[in-house]
Amino acid sequence: MPLLHVKTDEQAMNKILGFIDTLSRDGAKIEVLDDKIYAFEKTHIDRALKDIEEGKIYSIDEVEQELVGAG
Repeated sequence: MPLLHVKTDEQAMNKILGFIDTLSRDGAKIEVLDDKIYAFEKTHIDRALKDIEEGKIYSIDEVEQELVGAG
């Protein structure tokens, strides 16, 4: 899926998001990642890669328990 990174002022961003909302309501599959979500996901991916490098492997049960406990 193509990716587009947009950096603009608030007024233009509101227009872009309005258009995206219209496309989404018409059935288009659109995923919006803002800078905060990107940074959050990148942090966790980096941590996971470091764990793998250090030989820390977790079972699916351990991962599931951590996710359930986080909620």
